[in-house]
Amino acid sequence: MIMVVLFILYCFFAHASLRFITDETVKRDELVFYITAERYTECLIVLLLTSRVFNFLELYDETSPLMDIIFKIFKDIFWFVVVFLVVIFAISTCFYLLG
Repeated sequence: MIMVVLFILYCFFAHASLRFITDETVKRDELVFYITAERYTECLIVLLLTSRVFNFLELYDETSPLMDIIFKIFKDIFWFVVVFLVVIFAISTCFYLLG
């Protein structure tokens, strides 16, 4: 369902940016906004499609253990990044107070 909504958004932004490129009276800021929104939507679509590919790879017996390992690694990396950001925040606060 989310893929359909993102595809509709992508089509809207693509149509709007093409219309603004051919129209001479459009402000440059509007054109930049629609092109930027189109790129962000494309990034979301690519990420969601990649996650769907990972889900399909979990269905095969050969790749299922590999996908489990990759997901466990991502989970461990997430908690490492959380702890790392807390430490960075604490150190930066100390240097701010000293300086």
